Amino acid sequence: MPTPRRLILPSADVAAVRAGAKTQHRVPVKRDASGRVSLGGRNWHLDDPNAVLACPLGKVGDLLWVPENHWRFTGIPFKGLPWDGFVRSPQKEPYKAICYDDSPVHRAAYDACAIMRMSAAQMPAWASRTTLEITDVRVQKLQDISEADAVAEGCKICDRGSSSPCYVFQGTEYDQSGLCHSSPVTAYGIYWDQLNAKRDPWDSNPFVWAISFRRV
Repeated sequence: MPTPRRLILPSADVAAVRAGAKTQHRVPVKRDASGRVSLGGRNWHLDDPNAVLACPLGKVGDLLWVPENHWRFTGIPFKGLPWDGFVRSPQKEPYKAICYDDSPVHRAAYDACAIMRMSAAQMPAWASRTTLEITDVRVQKLQDISEADAVAEGCKICDRGSSSPCYVFQGTEYDQSGLCHSSPVTAYGIYWDQLNAKRDPWDSNPFVWAISFRRV
């Protein structure tokens, strides 16, 4: 089996994955000058059913590991020997131990000035606690997303006193201001632009890889 690939997600998406609320993810398709996608010396038009083989996240059955923001044990003032509750490297190396925001040991370690904040991009694979198996890969236009798919992207269904449900993605300005949308697709479009507006805005309706996954 291929080595699991890293999938970096925004913190809100990581939380949604871990809560079971996010089971799909979309990324823009990168095409060459001829409009094809390629991998390993082979290339395909997007209307070829085999084009999904070029998905950079992998194919059905492949594994992804998800890093997250975390805290690294600094050893100060504990001589590089972390106490119970830290996740240690496979080699049990001094100073290579981490904890998460929700780790029971986090508060005591923080108060003792024994940890340093690290980004998701700095997390080693051995420290990840979220592994996903790809169950489906599709290529589609971004705006072809269905309401069910938008919910599967991690959209929250809210009850804010209205007669019908409304939808929002955690961390967006709408969420922070207490507002929401009548359609999960509209909510997803707002969220997509928050992350991708500079290169692949919603209105440009780019082709995307749409993967489905399950936690393992």
